[in-house]
Amino acid sequence: MKIAYIALITVLLALPIVRALWPEIATFGFAILITLGLLFDLTDFTMRLTAYLRRNKVSSAAMFVGLILMVIGVNGLTVFSYPIVSMFEWVRWKKFFAFSGLALILHLFIHLGLPMLVMMICNAYYKRRLFDPAPLPKAD
Repeated sequence: MKIAYIALITVLLALPIVRALWPEIATFGFAILITLGLLFDLTDFTMRLTAYLRRNKVSSAAMFVGLILMVIGVNGLTVFSYPIVSMFEWVRWKKFFAFSGLALILHLFIHLGLPMLVMMICNAYYKRRLFDPAPLPKAD
């Protein structure tokens, strides 16, 4: 995970420079960040789902990294669409907070909504209360 953090910091430091020199490449980079954020989130969800079904506990930093990547990618494509020199005088702060909120809602749905939905489906299958977080019964 340390390598992922180093790569993330390097990309985040390089994107404003790339935005000033080659805007098309920076737009492509921000789109990749959104995709990577969703990938990190879905990977973390899959790991947690597998751990729930196997009745294990898993710790993962992918949830935090996924949120950072999605917020930066979404705002890079929508809000910070100007060169770095004039970026902050042209920032549309309402749009920035709106798109950050949308990325956060998507992130929370992946981490809270999907696991709750899977738990309800599993509990309905085993004819238990829908919101019972107890481990699933062992297979016979």
